[in-house]
Parts: sequence; C-alpha cells; structure tokens
Amino acid sequence: MMVNLTTGMDQFGFLLTEGKEWYSPKEVGALVGRSDQYIRNLFENQKILGHLSNGRADKGCEKRRTYQIHRDCVILYLLETANYEPVDFMDRLVELLGHRSEEQLEHILELLEETIQAKNGLLAWS
Repeated sequence: MMVNLTTGMDQFGFLLTEGKEWYSPKEVGALVGRSDQYIRNLFENQKILGHLSNGRADKGCEKRRTYQIHRDCVILYLLETANYEPVDFMDRLVELLGHRSEEQLEHILELLEETIQAKNGLLAWS
C-alpha cells in the first residue's frame, strides 16, 4: 500500500508532541490506547517500525533492550490501521451536522469562525 505521509502529518500529526522525534513504547501505547507491551509486540512483529538498542552492555551480554519509535513510524502505523480516509470523516461530520437545529448550527458557525481566525492569527506569526 502506498501511504502519503504528508496527508498523515495533517491527519495524525497533531496527536504527537511538536518537535519530538522519538517515542517509547509507553508513549505510543498511551497515544493509541494500548499497553506498552502491546506496542513492543507490534515492534517485534514489524507492525510498527523503529530502532532497538541494547542498553549499556557488551554484545551478547545484553540485559535491557530499549525501543525507540520515530514519529513518522507512529504516523505510518496510524495510517495503516485506520479504517477511514480523511474524506470519510468529513462526510460523517456533514451528516452529523445535518441533524442539528438552526440555533446549534449558528453556534457551531461562530465557533468555526473563531477557530479559523485563531489559526490565521497563528499562521501570521509563523
């Protein structure tokens, strides 16, 4: 499957800490709602990619293994396991909005306008 990481960054990048490149299995587990052991099992089965180091031991005498998962690999995992595309989310959101009252929709519109203005303000400072 060909995965567009640019779309993934847009879709899932906000879930990850800005500027942070490497994550532990515990951090990834918290992100996806699973245990750190579950993430280590995914790692061992190459379902999520990353780097493995053997701590402070000589080769063959390793006692502690350290897993490091790059943010791109976390996003790739999220993309591969998602059962939806970004357009699906938008379609469902529109369907949900179709069941709101006019008063609720007006309030949502106000909130959207505030959000857009805040993003434009933030973008202007970038």
